[in-house]
Amino acid sequence: MMNFIKDVFDHDLGTLIAMAVGYLGGKALEKVYDAAIDKAFSHISEKYRKKKFKKLYDAHEKLVIEKHNIMPIDHADPFYEHTDIEIINTGKKFCLDCPEPYKQQIKMKRNDINFERDFFFSKYTGLEDLDEITGIGGLAELIVKHKEITGQWFLNELDKAYPIFNGKKFGIYSIRSHRLRETEDAGLSIEFYETDYFTHKVMRSVYQELKSLNHPICNMKTYPVEGIDHLRPFMTSFGVNTFLIVYSEKGDKSIVFAKRSKRTANTRESIWHVTMNEGLSFTDIEGKDISLVKCLHRGLNEELGIKEHYYKDIEKEKFMDLFLVMDNFEVGISSVVVMDASEDKIKDLHSIAKDSVLETEEICAVDFNSRDINRFISENKCTSACLYTLSMVMLRKRYL
Repeated sequence: MMNFIKDVFDHDLGTLIAMAVGYLGGKALEKVYDAAIDKAFSHISEKYRKKKFKKLYDAHEKLVIEKHNIMPIDHADPFYEHTDIEIINTGKKFCLDCPEPYKQQIKMKRNDINFERDFFFSKYTGLEDLDEITGIGGLAELIVKHKEITGQWFLNELDKAYPIFNGKKFGIYSIRSHRLRETEDAGLSIEFYETDYFTHKVMRSVYQELKSLNHPICNMKTYPVEGIDHLRPFMTSFGVNTFLIVYSEKGDKSIVFAKRSKRTANTRESIWHVTMNEGLSFTDIEGKDISLVKCLHRGLNEELGIKEHYYKDIEKEKFMDLFLVMDNFEVGISSVVVMDASEDKIKDLHSIAKDSVLETEEICAVDFNSRDINRFISENKCTSACLYTLSMVMLRKRYL
């Protein structure tokens, strides 16, 4: 009898253990199954969202090219993560020396302005090699001509008592776009070289002459991103073009425009622009790396007076699109900053900002809706970069 009870108990215990294991295993499989379903659904949703955004962007891109004379290079959907943009310092250099007679006169007026010797990316290349590198015949002669023009421009600026400098900055050596992760997020690899402001002014001046001659370099609407690397002597700058979004008295969002002075904008009249436009320079090196975020923050500080202790009020800071402005052949990246601050606060900070007088004549906050923004841009002249960056912000309005 005892053996019978033991056999039954042992049998039931085994059955109970098997049932428990089966139940727990089933629950585990159920969780794995649910997780797999959630992941698949999330992946499909993300693919659909990206496809929908790309459709909107593609429809928008044609309008941008035709209306604003902008060549889009790459875009995020909707934003680049900071780690999705790889910034590489090649250590290469492209610099143009100021012609001697002008250099001597400039040094007499301002002995702290220095110029680099001619250097064309490597010690094995010379000025005449730039014709072959770029495919532009007669480029070397044009550079010599516009070095003289730019040397005279430096002297004229000093005679007018305008602040002038020849600081080191970065130019673009190459650009590569690629896709990251399973969701095929947009990624960028940008290689930079060392240059300076004098070289930048010379190459802008050369470009404007080529543009007046209707040279093919000024009509690159069908070029792929990899198709512009050979034109690196013209890519002597990289700009961070930022719109700031703040809050109105009603608690609604407003977008801030800045009016560039005639001198800064290189135009005959003042013109409305993005809130902040800063060029990547040697001051944006962080450790051994070049930092876009540091450039963004430096621009917010110098042009708008938004110093470090206000960063806690920044709700979002996102990079969006890489583009080429055909008006002056400058590459820039669009970005947006959403900040928990009032219009009046930003205007107060701007009034005491380091470069506010030099860079902008005034700022204006417009309600962040299509009706008011369209009214503003129809009544005021805006830069191509402003209109392009604005359109990219509006395309992502629901994410802000």
